[in-house]
Formats: sequence, structure tokens, C-alpha cells
Amino acid sequence: MYPPIYRYDKSDKAMFFDLVRRSNGVALTEKDVHVSPPRKESGNHTSVILAPTQHSPLSGQVEVFYDRLDLSRFFFGIPLSFTGISEINPETISNVLLNRWSVWVNPNDLLIEITQFEPHHPVRLKLTALHTSLTWVGTVEAWVLPEGHLGQVFDDYALSYNDGNVKRNAFLYSIDQQINDVSLSTSAFLQEGQRLFTNDPVVHPFLQRLEELSGDPWVIVRETAPFNLMDAVVTYHGPVSDENPNHRVIVLHLSPYCKNLFGNLLLYYTLTDLTDTTLDTELDGFTL
Repeated sequence: MYPPIYRYDKSDKAMFFDLVRRSNGVALTEKDVHVSPPRKESGNHTSVILAPTQHSPLSGQVEVFYDRLDLSRFFFGIPLSFTGISEINPETISNVLLNRWSVWVNPNDLLIEITQFEPHHPVRLKLTALHTSLTWVGTVEAWVLPEGHLGQVFDDYALSYNDGNVKRNAFLYSIDQQINDVSLSTSAFLQEGQRLFTNDPVVHPFLQRLEELSGDPWVIVRETAPFNLMDAVVTYHGPVSDENPNHRVIVLHLSPYCKNLFGNLLLYYTLTDLTDTTLDTELDGFTL
């Protein structure tokens, strides 16, 4: 079983191969195949032609289908407003998205339409993924605010995740809340494939810790509600990257019971001492 997509700060080629793996269950890299320009099938559904590289053991070519990421869906309900930008171009906007939301959009994939209002007023941007992008489609609105603009002050209010009428990307919630200290002692039971369905004595300390870190009232109830982990599934529990195996991430795929968030909720912790390492080894592959 391949891990889910839980990082969006990768290069566009690495992200493309993650999307292909998610749709087809086949793991490839740019060392294995050349990729044709993408062709839109419908919506974000896309096709490309893959052919082996010169040193690849593979042969022939194949048409594969996958779903690109939609800017409007990915950032739905998130107020994209930026300050401190002296020059508006694809490079500066790409850097802001990476630094603020840990999302990489190749500047070469980005078309920016600028609506300039009066001096010292906000500038409206229309960010559109070019049809040649392997990873992104769609359009999203953003604003560049002058320094000290009141709109920046009220951004946190506009981003209230408690609004059950606006269902936002749980990945962006995770980045915004920075839930980085979920202890192994309260989360070791969260093994891959496990589905949450009751607030029992094992789960309860974990919910308490999650509420302490996020400030939000996470629950497990069999009705649609904000911050609801009912039927959430652990799709990955392991190292964030091979470079730092002690930095761990738990990926919880939220169900329709969660009223205000969709997609993957990311919870981080770090193995800090021998006790954590021993506990992690003992519980590896074991589901409570």
C-alpha cells in the first residue's frame, strides 16, 4: 500500500508522479519515463503519454489518466491575501504560497491577471493554472494588500474553521494550526487502516491532546459536526521523509461526518528519546 499524498511542497514532477500513483497504483519517477504534455479530458481529469527514458529497463509507451489538483477546490474558503510584495509576478506569488501554505506551484505553470485599483488600495489577482501544467488546473482569486491594511487584520476571522457552512481543505488547516506535538503515547494506537468510530478510553486522551494543540473541540459523534473524526481513517503513520526518520506524521482521512473540513488532517510529532523509540518499535504493525 502506497502512502497518501500529504506533502505539496515537492517539485512539480515529483508531485505529478504522486498524482499518477494515487490514480493508478504505479510508482514511477522521472528517471523511469518521459512525460508528454498533459491533455485535459474533463474537469481536472487528465491524460499523458509515458515513454521510457534512455536508461530505463521499461519499453513501449502507454497512455495514463490521473486527476490534477484544482486551485479553486484546493484553496476553497481560504482568504488568499498577501502583504509585503513589491513586485507581482509568478515567482513572487509562487514563493508566497510555498512559505505560507507549504504548497508549490511552479511559476511556469501560473498565469496572473492583475486588477489595479486606486493607489494604496488592495490589488486583485486572478491566479490561473496554464493548460501545460502537469499538476494544477483551475483558477483562484487572491489579493495583495498594502502594509497596514485592515483586511490583513481580519484575515484570521475570515479563516474561522468553525464555520460549518464552508468546508475547507484539512491539509491547509493542518499547516495553519501547526499541530506539531502530538505525543506518541497518546497516538501510537493510530495504525494504518484504523477507522475511528468511538470515543473510548484509548481514543479519549488523543482527542484531549488534539484539542489542546489546535484549540478546537474535536469530537467523535455519529452525526455531521465540525471537527468530527467519526469514520476518519488512518492512511499513513510514519516518517515525514527518509532524511529525518524521527520526524513523524499521522495522516487521518476525514469522512463526510466532518462538517467543516475535507481531505487529510496531518498531525506531527518527533521521536525524542529511547522510550519513544522503543514504544514505536514495539507497536510497529500492531493495531489495537
